[in-house]
Amino acid sequence: MKVLLTTTGTHSGYGIHVETVKPTPKLQIYAHMLAEALEFHGAGSPQFLVDDKTGEIMFLEVNPRLDANIKLAQSAMPYIETMIGILEGEITQPLAQPWAYQHGQRLFWWKGENQTLKTLMAQRRYAQLASRAAMILPRSIGAVHPLFSVDDIMPAVASHFNPLLARLPQSWMQPMSAPIRPSTS
Repeated sequence: MKVLLTTTGTHSGYGIHVETVKPTPKLQIYAHMLAEALEFHGAGSPQFLVDDKTGEIMFLEVNPRLDANIKLAQSAMPYIETMIGILEGEITQPLAQPWAYQHGQRLFWWKGENQTLKTLMAQRRYAQLASRAAMILPRSIGAVHPLFSVDDIMPAVASHFNPLLARLPQSWMQPMSAPIRPSTS
């Protein structure tokens, strides 16, 4: 995927607006070589930084898991169904076309943008705040959200609720985190 916008608005920060793109043949080779060198099998995400101007490729990391962008990946290719098929033994051969997925699928991460807006407000950068706030709806139309789904809203609710829990006094959290002991009666 290509990062279109980050929390900082520059090339640093967390990607909040991303799009699936066709990887270059060189990136495909690097990803395959990396998987072979690590003897890696299963779901994961190798990440590279690609300089748009020079085409230079820099290795970033490999996550031996699917990250928050799984919703974007799932919208472009049936990853979940494929993994279930592998786990259940229905798929035993490598995919013939591992790079065959929909290009141009977009993801927009509302929570990341909300955090950016809070930062801009605290820094009193009102023009930039207004500009970014005005683009939330256009960016989100037709985009996949990494957590929200009308079928199951709880992951999105929990991601916004967790920071509030951290603000509770520790004495309130103690009973919730204390181990539950079976009754002896």
